[in-house]
Amino acid sequence: MVDRLVRAGRPTKVVGFFDSEERYYGFKRDTESLALVVKKLFDNGYASYAGKMVKNLAKEIFPDEIICDLLINGWCVDGKLEEAKRLAGEMYRGGFEIGTMAYNAILDCVCKLCRTKDPFRLHSEAEKVLVEMDTRGVPRNVESFNVLINNQCKIRKTQDALNLFYRGMGCNPDETTFLVLIKSWYQVARFGEGDEMIGRMKSAQYGRLITAF
Repeated sequence: MVDRLVRAGRPTKVVGFFDSEERYYGFKRDTESLALVVKKLFDNGYASYAGKMVKNLAKEIFPDEIICDLLINGWCVDGKLEEAKRLAGEMYRGGFEIGTMAYNAILDCVCKLCRTKDPFRLHSEAEKVLVEMDTRGVPRNVESFNVLINNQCKIRKTQDALNLFYRGMGCNPDETTFLVLIKSWYQVARFGEGDEMIGRMKSAQYGRLITAF
């Protein structure tokens, strides 16, 4: 029901449905069901509705880390970096820890905004996010790795992305890492490097996914 209402462009109806689902339909309202609604709203571009909904229900359903991560991710997908940072600050003051998923979303948002406004600042601005992750004790994962490599490739900084690939950043590459680099090399007509990366991908046991490229 939530999915159909959101895709039909009726976010107000979604909020109304959630408000009445326990009373009229017998569905339990809890953090899990709220997280589902929040994700659907954000995925379909209704960030303001999701944020307001969580705020209005805070006394009844106190948002957990999953919901807060979803909110941060949603604002970042919309390119609203300041909103995401504001929410992150509120989370910390409220005693919540921000997870790797939320930080990866912030990292991707920072990179995308730099690509649009000033590509030369991408490295330095991304580094600030990574330093904050280290300071907060938030572990990086392969998605953090892929966010940086993908955004560097988008601005044709494939050699910088390759240097990062070799450094590893404490993470092992996955199939996405290889596919992004292979595509980037071929797009700039560097076929030798692309072929070499395919060889590395096969050696890493991801050869079956070459057809995805």
